[in-house]
Amino acid sequence: MEYVLICLIFAVSVLILVKMNSNQERMRIEYALREKTIGNIMPNRLQAYERLSLYLERIDPQNMVPRELPKAKSSKELYVLLNNSVRQEFEHNIAMQIYIMPTTWDKIIAARESVLKCINDEAKNIMPQQPAQILATGIVGGKKNECEEDVKAALDQMRRDINSQFRK
Repeated sequence: MEYVLICLIFAVSVLILVKMNSNQERMRIEYALREKTIGNIMPNRLQAYERLSLYLERIDPQNMVPRELPKAKSSKELYVLLNNSVRQEFEHNIAMQIYIMPTTWDKIIAARESVLKCINDEAKNIMPQQPAQILATGIVGGKKNECEEDVKAALDQMRRDINSQFRK
């Protein structure tokens, strides 16, 4: 009976040690997998921030209007080009939202809406057949501060995100 009790205690001890070892091994594997996943996602996140910062720079009226102006003769043509540019570039980069912080995505949306509003508000004051230069001057010289502030706020938020993610 005494031997059976010793064998039983020994068997239970071995089982406990095996279970602890398997738990540690499972935790080690989970940690390695998590590290690998983070290693794979981080370049994608950085690329998303890069692409979206490029998007914001491209829709900034100071950059977008001079780029699109040579393609348009009338203010209506410029209006269409500017709206299409903002929307198409946004659609091209919309998938990047899964890699960035939701608050940052909200700022990007706000910047996009602000730029479209500036374009639309200025176009209301100009006849469609007038030269494109008149609309261009109104957009760049008119409410540009509002548009630029929203674009700058989104870019600043992105910089804060990047700084906080890579300090760790």
